[in-house]
Amino acid sequence: MFWHKVQRFLAIAMGAFFGVFLGYCLWTAWDHMARPELYAMNSAPWWVGVLVYGIGCAICELVLLAGWLFARFRAGKASPPDPDKK
Repeated sequence: MFWHKVQRFLAIAMGAFFGVFLGYCLWTAWDHMARPELYAMNSAPWWVGVLVYGIGCAICELVLLAGWLFARFRAGKASPPDPDKK
């Protein structure tokens, strides 16, 4: 039962990381379209910040996925826990 809770937590964390990354991408793209002069001052293109953030999120996602797979292995079965058992 413990490992199923760990699996659930890690799945929620993976979804949260992906959602934050998607929101950051959309916000940066919108900000670049709204105020391109701010990004013209930088020597790198506007999407480099998104790329660096994406690499960091991908590393976090891989670590969380490894933990999720480990929890799934330790749980024994891939099926969800029985809600009648407490």
